[in-house]
Amino acid sequence: MTLINWEQPFYFALATGDTGGPYTGDPGTIPLPTYGNYGGAVFSEGSFGGTPDTNTHGSPYLSFSALINDTDPSNNPLSPLDYAFYKHDVGTELASSPQETAAADLALIKDIQSLDRHGQLTDPEDSLYAGGATLGMILDVELNGTPKQIQTALHALPGALENVESGLAGLVGSAEFVQAASWLTGMVDVLASQDYGHTTNTAIDTLDFYLHSYLV
Repeated sequence: MTLINWEQPFYFALATGDTGGPYTGDPGTIPLPTYGNYGGAVFSEGSFGGTPDTNTHGSPYLSFSALINDTDPSNNPLSPLDYAFYKHDVGTELASSPQETAAADLALIKDIQSLDRHGQLTDPEDSLYAGGATLGMILDVELNGTPKQIQTALHALPGALENVESGLAGLVGSAEFVQAASWLTGMVDVLASQDYGHTTNTAIDTLDFYLHSYLV
């Protein structure tokens, strides 16, 4: 399954930590891929700047089946992981404070952990992207969250790194491996630009180890 949109990246600004899309090659920015129809910064319903559909009664989230049965194919979550990104898009859209944004980020982390526990990240690309997304969410929570939210997010770091390693290992010998390695190199640059001490150093050292192990 090939759901990472390698040719449709968003950007990360190394100096400021800002994200947006699409990536245009501006100095000081690096490209990071999107996923499915909902994964990636400001990427929703298959396009940059898209707005996710919401439920007008009760929970704001439409069900997986409701989105799939919609007549617009761009609304379709393409996998359980993509549906988790849809829910994050909705939660972020509704957030009205940094703490609520951090809560949406934490909800995505927990959804990814649940998918992992239930064996729904066995595809290498899913595992790789889920790990990278979790790392990104941890950094966002550290920027916006309360001390308790930050502590909760940091518990997800080992699992995120394991997902990255599992995905990279599963892509060895495939056409996507070089793209995956390039993305991880970009992730190291992202982490290095946002110095959070021990947390960042652990992630950088681990990702560097994976890259050197599989590129040799």
